[in-house]
Amino acid sequence: MNSSHSIHHSRHHAHSLPKTFDDSRKITQELKNSSLDKIKQIWKDSGNLFNLFHYSAAFTQLRNLSRQRPSNQNSCHQFGQFLAERCVNANLHYNPKFIAISASALHALNIREKKLFGSFADYFCRHPKRLQELDSKEIAMLANGFSTQEGEFGELFSEINHALLSKDDQGKRILDSCNSQNLNNIANAFSKQDGDFPDLFHEITKILLSQNWLIDNFSNLDCTMLINAFLERNEPSKKDLFRKINGFLLKEQKTSLILCDPKDIVVMLSSHFEKWEQFPKIFSIIYKHHFKDSAGFQKLTSACSPRNLAMVLHSLSQVQERDATVFCHFADLLLKNGFSQYDAENLVTISGALARMSTCLDKAKLRELFSKILEKLTSKNSNNVPLFETLPCKDLVALVWAYSLTNLSRFPNFSIIQKKTLDRLEKGEAISDESLFSLHQIQLAIQKNLVSGWSNSDFERLSGYLHNNKCSALSQREIHSSSLQKAIFNEIKKKYPDCIEERSIEGLMVDIFLPKEKCVIEVNGPYHYIKTETDSVLDFSAVFKEELLGKMGYTARTIKYSDWEALTTDDAKSAFIDKLMRTNAL
Repeated sequence: MNSSHSIHHSRHHAHSLPKTFDDSRKITQELKNSSLDKIKQIWKDSGNLFNLFHYSAAFTQLRNLSRQRPSNQNSCHQFGQFLAERCVNANLHYNPKFIAISASALHALNIREKKLFGSFADYFCRHPKRLQELDSKEIAMLANGFSTQEGEFGELFSEINHALLSKDDQGKRILDSCNSQNLNNIANAFSKQDGDFPDLFHEITKILLSQNWLIDNFSNLDCTMLINAFLERNEPSKKDLFRKINGFLLKEQKTSLILCDPKDIVVMLSSHFEKWEQFPKIFSIIYKHHFKDSAGFQKLTSACSPRNLAMVLHSLSQVQERDATVFCHFADLLLKNGFSQYDAENLVTISGALARMSTCLDKAKLRELFSKILEKLTSKNSNNVPLFETLPCKDLVALVWAYSLTNLSRFPNFSIIQKKTLDRLEKGEAISDESLFSLHQIQLAIQKNLVSGWSNSDFERLSGYLHNNKCSALSQREIHSSSLQKAIFNEIKKKYPDCIEERSIEGLMVDIFLPKEKCVIEVNGPYHYIKTETDSVLDFSAVFKEELLGKMGYTARTIKYSDWEALTTDDAKSAFIDKLMRTNAL
């Protein structure tokens, strides 16, 4: 923990405290029930007397005002940010309880003050035993408050983890006294950290499975948060926990998912919703009543902030039950409302989602959407810097991928983004293997005349960069073969013994390759299809891959998951393979 965040004690800085206890109590009481204007007036009159009790009371009241009236959110955030910055420079005597209260309130106000939270964390890391002074609600508030802050707080979370699991003199643990909301906040806070904390998640699971009343007191939002917290965990009892939550959500006597607050649905959709297909009935209810129903769609989108909407589109472009009609509704909504409220990161997310769903969208609308996104990205912020230049290099690569492979990189001003991306790549800015593979796809598409809009000089720069970087990216890509693909491969191998599963062709991974026939067979599961009103169509990635393989001189054929699953005998499967190899169409 950064030791530069010094802790100051009141006995050395008496001027920072009210003159009397009565003065201090009066300020605190006034803050607790004040309007925003009144809080500002109290600060103006007595701000030089503020101690941590007063700051925490002010932060808490600002949070309450923000929740009571959404129209107050921006003003409360701004004044909360102002107070947080003053709090950093104040000479305060720290108290564990009021640190927890302040951290939680600042989190709710979406305020990130790195120095202030650094000093809070430094205090607990210097005095870890003081965490034991917090009750279950307060320690949950502390963890939740730090969950979205910028900074390295691994040491603090390790100390909180220890405090939660340690027994006191009576053999009791703080974790055992947590109610459902406390457990939820703790699980969510720790799920966002780099460490695994397996013991903590295991103990939370044990408590939830052994005490039915905890889950019975959950709201839909509580269930959502808990599932999102456990989705990425390797907890052995996770399936049992999910089964229990699934049963709770589907109970008829409980609050119906059909009537669920749209804000709760937005939380579901904004975090790993593509993985919610472990809960098919829940997924089906949400999709039917909050997307396909026009009134539900209106309520849902009205509850979305720009970031929420971007994340919803991202999730819906990757789920198994992708629906063309629903996505077209979103496209119309974006065209109607425009992109003035979206930041650069949101626009990258949206452009990627639109590219993945492009095979089911009207081409004219798609072009108009990409044109409007580009117009916003090339506009300048308050510092007179084009928005796209504020993006990390990996996001620039994602933009170039989306525009290039949908053949929309011919917009006159898109070359500016192309050149800036190449500049930053050549300067050595780090990107992931996934980004390198995206660049390799662009290179192949340009070589095979599937993509236009790139100048010869820019293509040469791209090729030169990939000459030194592509091999490691391609060799390190993880390949996962589905059980469906393995079954089909085993059947094909009976007829074509030299066939190869998972083969790289010019850096492009294919499912099954028949060398003598120069034929590629792609096994497309449900994630490769988008439902239309009458049938289903292949998504962009599958269509692009098939077209690219054709340009590369290979015969590309596809097997749809439902066609194979309909085959019940070995003879039927054998006949299917024979027919597949005779013609492109089944």
